[in-house]
Amino acid sequence: MKKNIYLLLLTLFVQQGCAERVDTSTTTSEGITQQEVTAAMEALRQNLLSPKRESLLELAAPSLSYGHSSGMMENRDSFIASLSSGRFKFEQLNFSEIAIELSDRAAIVRHVLTGRSADQGKAPADVNLHVLLVWYKQDGEVRLLARQAVKR
Repeated sequence: MKKNIYLLLLTLFVQQGCAERVDTSTTTSEGITQQEVTAAMEALRQNLLSPKRESLLELAAPSLSYGHSSGMMENRDSFIASLSSGRFKFEQLNFSEIAIELSDRAAIVRHVLTGRSADQGKAPADVNLHVLLVWYKQDGEVRLLARQAVKR
């Protein structure tokens, strides 16, 4: 129950923050589409499995807030560095139970992440998380603005 309340409050907070953070003077008038979000999600999944710095720079918003289920928070630079260095590594990764809510140029996505991690200095482990993502579209590009995970 606490997790559901936490996710609801986080969703409302992020929706409000997203509306305030996106500079509408540099955004296109086109809203974000489900197909764009689905493609961005798959690009993210592929980059979590096999990180490519240039692709991650394109996917992640400069103001990215990336929250791990451990409570650790990363910005765009540390998120990309952690993946590129192998600090955080996935051997297997699946997204399921995907729910996408569109709102003009923003999308809120909830999904289940399952897989196997092989993080640096740790034994391989199964991963089973609830994840909340916030995507936005600016200048025709879909970018990840925020991510928060909690253990299932």
